[in-house]
Amino acid sequence: MEFLRNICDSYIKWKPLEDYIYRIESYQDSDGVLVLENCKALIESICKTILEDLGEPATGSESIQNLVSKACNKMSCLPYTGDLTKSFITVAQRLGEFRNKFAVIGHGASVYAIEERKNKVTRAATNFMISAVEQLAVFLITVYQVEYPLQKQEEIRYEDNPDFNQQFDEAIEPIQIDVYGPYSPSELLFRIDEDAYRAALSNYPSD
Repeated sequence: MEFLRNICDSYIKWKPLEDYIYRIESYQDSDGVLVLENCKALIESICKTILEDLGEPATGSESIQNLVSKACNKMSCLPYTGDLTKSFITVAQRLGEFRNKFAVIGHGASVYAIEERKNKVTRAATNFMISAVEQLAVFLITVYQVEYPLQKQEEIRYEDNPDFNQQFDEAIEPIQIDVYGPYSPSELLFRIDEDAYRAALSNYPSD
């Protein structure tokens, strides 16, 4: 899980996740059940951290798929990733179901059941699960650390910048579209490309 480890190294906040990574990698070839336990705990830890930071602490009874869904919705990343995020939520749901079926730590199974369940989690399933969980973990952390802060930049209203709007409109002819218009260039820019409006506003000399 080198990719995820590098992410944790880049953001000191996530360093404690390396304990989960260590256990997952340690049991990857020997005990798929323990890998399941730690994969589930890893994703839960990320989601609970994000939700707590954003003022919506998770309750102790929420399923893993609900935690992933809430974290994605809280960061407003669902509209931007569509089916990708929904697929990740499905992965989380299946991980939870898989873990509940084979888990041994939380239920105190007999030694016979432990060995039987361990043998049912194949090497291929374990490796696939690790890959899927790593991608989900990297997605959640990257959105939270990089993309979410950009989405939360200070809101801007067209009406708050009358001097700039007037100067911009004086420099450019009103815009006519067929029989529609004329439109204010500054307002049209604001409505169709807010980033471009912000850039132009940033170059406007302030008092």
